[in-house]
Amino acid sequence: MIKHSGKKCSIDGCNNPLFARKYCRYHYNSLYLIPKQINKPKLTKKKEILNKEYSEKREEFIRLMRLNDRNGRIFCIFCGREIKTEPSLHHALGRDDDIMLDDRFWFLSHNYCHVSQYHSMSCNDIPWWGGYLARVKTLITSVSIIILKIEVKRMEKALYEQQKGENTETITI
Repeated sequence: MIKHSGKKCSIDGCNNPLFARKYCRYHYNSLYLIPKQINKPKLTKKKEILNKEYSEKREEFIRLMRLNDRNGRIFCIFCGREIKTEPSLHHALGRDDDIMLDDRFWFLSHNYCHVSQYHSMSCNDIPWWGGYLARVKTLITSVSIIILKIEVKRMEKALYEQQKGENTETITI
């Protein structure tokens, strides 16, 4: 297991843990992986239609979520705080084809909570993890069971990685 001695991302203002090449996972991906995707092949007609439908449905979803609160507020599924900027949309089951359009598994979030923490950190290091699981438990039963199964697998993986790291030689960078 590689330990980075608590070093942080080299981007000013970013306090995420070091991932690779002096950057956290989020900034590494945006600097090294996303540019490689610029020359991707054109979208198929089916995917273009799906993306258009998704954009329209996403806007409607956000509008309806604001209507659920008498003051028009929306809240982050992860940290539980009010979202005051453009929300990020968490797809609990992923974004593959038709699943992408299933709004039963869509959740509003802060972009930072979603991208910089949920998708970039171990659940052991995320400060709001326990509160997030509690919020998921309050959801409609069939939806929360599916999501909880996904998150339990994530916690088991983190525990396995942690235990594996304790049983191997540590390299400090």
